[in-house]
Amino acid sequence: MTSHGDKSPSTSSLPLVSVGVPVYQGEEFLDETLYALRKQEYPNLEIVISDNASTDRTPEIIAKHAAEDDRVQNVRQESNIGAAENYNVVFRAASGDYFAWNAHDDLFTPDFFLSGTRALAADPEAVVAVARPFRVDTQGEKLEEFEVPEELYSPKPHVRFRAAARSSPEALVFGLYRREALAATRLHGHFAGSDRNLVSEAMLYGRVTRAGSSEFYLLEHKSRSVRSHSRSQGKRLSHARDAWYDPQRKNRMVFPNWRRLGSYVGAVTSAPLGFVERIRCYVSVWQLLFDDRCKLGKQLIYDLATAGSHLLGKLRKSS
Repeated sequence: MTSHGDKSPSTSSLPLVSVGVPVYQGEEFLDETLYALRKQEYPNLEIVISDNASTDRTPEIIAKHAAEDDRVQNVRQESNIGAAENYNVVFRAASGDYFAWNAHDDLFTPDFFLSGTRALAADPEAVVAVARPFRVDTQGEKLEEFEVPEELYSPKPHVRFRAAARSSPEALVFGLYRREALAATRLHGHFAGSDRNLVSEAMLYGRVTRAGSSEFYLLEHKSRSVRSHSRSQGKRLSHARDAWYDPQRKNRMVFPNWRRLGSYVGAVTSAPLGFVERIRCYVSVWQLLFDDRCKLGKQLIYDLATAGSHLLGKLRKSS
């Protein structure tokens, strides 16, 4: 067993960095991810794992790493609490001054946390340090680079907010955050796509900075949740991705696009913004509504129609 409990004075004086690893049925990639985290160059690291009641070899893999490295902590769920809450659980269980999520199948270069803490220390206006983000295949070949819009570095909250709401959330979701900035948000909502709401809300509290030359690798594979949890076909009131975020929403009308819109409004309302900047952010929400008006309308019609059909079927059976 490799113990990391006895830290040298130089190590213990460094801010604690926590990385949260939410996982469900992760036996295929979890072992490599945990080894990569344990090899990070930043020494004062806490690795918090939440196993969402996996039935494969996930518990065995976690137990092995916890036995080898006392920085690894496991918070096992007795039943599936959904992806959104599992992401929130690892944040709440963490105690670091800085925090990052790491999906069980994604990787960072070994310098990410060291570069990220340095970048945040050098820029008090930044709330998150991001690595250069890439989508990769199972062989590690780079498929594409995610764009990190220049607007996210803006000193103006409404500019950052709108840019985050309209860009790919992957780079920001898996950045290294100041804990207090994430704690000020409502974290991951229990509806599909809430990661975009989370990063947009975080942008109301500060800007982005780069974590040096570090890189982030999002692994593209056939069992990725975003691929395997699309809207169910032929199942009334069943939005599979929303049920994955929150099992209690299975076979219910969930209106995910409308919930996202409402979450944007709530984020702007609760953020510590000046009057003019708050109005500008509300205008950005209105622009999002206008841009997505067709999608929102179609979803409303779909959900109301399927609900009506479902209720009519129940009435026919009872009569």
